[in-house]
Amino acid sequence: QSGTYQAIYNIIAASDTPLSRTDIAVRGQMRVATVCGRIAELREAGVVSVVGTKFDTDSKRDVEILSNNFGDNSE
Repeated sequence: QSGTYQAIYNIIAASDTPLSRTDIAVRGQMRVATVCGRIAELREAGVVSVVGTKFDTDSKRDVEILSNNFGDNSE
């Protein structure tokens, strides 16, 4: 499970822009449900934060976008 946390964190940290949970799942070839659970825990730990929203064309709704709290990828 710690490998999943690290993989998700690495995806966020490597991105030049904040990512949605779906973006992270696609990049990491993971299920969105897996990403959602780990993101909740990473947020509780203060490692990642919600930094805004964007419109998701697939779901036709606004979704949260996330960034790490230690890098330069937040806008």
